[in-house]
Amino acid sequence: MKQIIVGFGLLVISSLNAFSCDQCSCASSGFMGIVPQFGKHYIGLRYQYQNFTTTHSSSLIEGLSLDKSVEHFHTLEAFGSYVPHWRVQILASMPFHYRTQKSEQEGTFTGYGLGDAWLGANYTVIKTPDTLGRKVRHNVILGAGLKTPTGPTNLKQDNELLNMNLQPGTGSWDPNFRARYIIRIKRWGISSSADFRLNTKNQHGYKFGNRMNGFIGAFYWTVYRNMTFMPQLALMGDYAWKDLDNGVIQIPTGGFSTWARANIQLGYKRFIWNVGYSIPLFHDLGSGEVTPKHQCNFSLLITI
Repeated sequence: MKQIIVGFGLLVISSLNAFSCDQCSCASSGFMGIVPQFGKHYIGLRYQYQNFTTTHSSSLIEGLSLDKSVEHFHTLEAFGSYVPHWRVQILASMPFHYRTQKSEQEGTFTGYGLGDAWLGANYTVIKTPDTLGRKVRHNVILGAGLKTPTGPTNLKQDNELLNMNLQPGTGSWDPNFRARYIIRIKRWGISSSADFRLNTKNQHGYKFGNRMNGFIGAFYWTVYRNMTFMPQLALMGDYAWKDLDNGVIQIPTGGFSTWARANIQLGYKRFIWNVGYSIPLFHDLGSGEVTPKHQCNFSLLITI
């Protein structure tokens, strides 16, 4: 059990990506990150909430007042892992999105439904054996995946097509690549990662900007009776290139954000609970029009 929890904690923060956002919302990122690497099959559910405010300076036309909106994004994701070999981990996820945008001038818009399914794999390049006499342990993992266009992109409200950022799907096939490095000394450890997603154009001619993010975090694990505890602190960064609409650059899109995150993980027998909370530190999103608020998440995982 201890080995399972340690393996989980080494990479669980990497499932807590900070999402850079386009104007009016998150850029329909159907992929919520990488789930942990260890030699057990598992299934799980994960919930994530994100909150943003947007000032639509680009909506100033002929003296109209400045329009402001608030965006709320809820995602419930089913995910799982199959381990055919101790070096190889096959991963899959299917999200359900519920997104709202409340505008002072235009009212409330809502988009919800199944999002884009994702399938990927991790390969453990280096793993220090967990044997006696090994005070320092290293783990190097490389991975790749593909987000598929299973989510709808044609939802309407009042007979008008919702903005792409409110659609549950992106309509595009998007590969992503990642690298992880973890070092652990006894009960303490540091985990780091770098991820890159290459977005492609969808059937509407819209292309979300490519995305790059990473994090570095420290963790500590301890055991009390039959429970395993693992608190974690991390710094995360995210950068997104600007979107293209039929080849035209969308000015109020893209940007960067940095986050501070606190996380606590509990393990009991085959069950693993995880709760996290993030706050923005520095950001420049949507040409300064988008302000990220807090993020939080909860997950439950069962090993098989």
